[in-house]
Amino acid sequence: MFDPTESCHRQEDEDACADIPRGSPWCVGASCGNLGNSREEKLVNSLRFLEAWYAAACDGDWEHSYGVRMETLDNPGWMLVIDLMGTPLQGRLCDREESSADGTWISVKSDGVEVVAAGDLHALESVINAFAEFSA
Repeated sequence: MFDPTESCHRQEDEDACADIPRGSPWCVGASCGNLGNSREEKLVNSLRFLEAWYAAACDGDWEHSYGVRMETLDNPGWMLVIDLMGTPLQGRLCDREESSADGTWISVKSDGVEVVAAGDLHALESVINAFAEFSA
């Protein structure tokens, strides 16, 4: 399982989740243990997490300059790009890549301004969950 604590952190605070209260709109999905058991439930919960995160970020201004983008890749795969400016995740860094011999892979990179999570053709759920873990 992807462990963002190995190399992902806020620039100003090594305890990346210290200032995000459990139960707040910013603390949802994987960080609150709400993931189901079946593949379908997990995908739906991942999408619900992303939806809740986006809704929490929208404040009347943020969504006019920033946002969430999901794209397909030509290798093939999935890419999720999320603007972090103006959110509690602004400044959080990450540079992680994992791959296996069977061709599965996932990557999460953040420069503190945006996070880019990407993965192979069958990794949409994993890509969203990697962002959930990054944001926890």
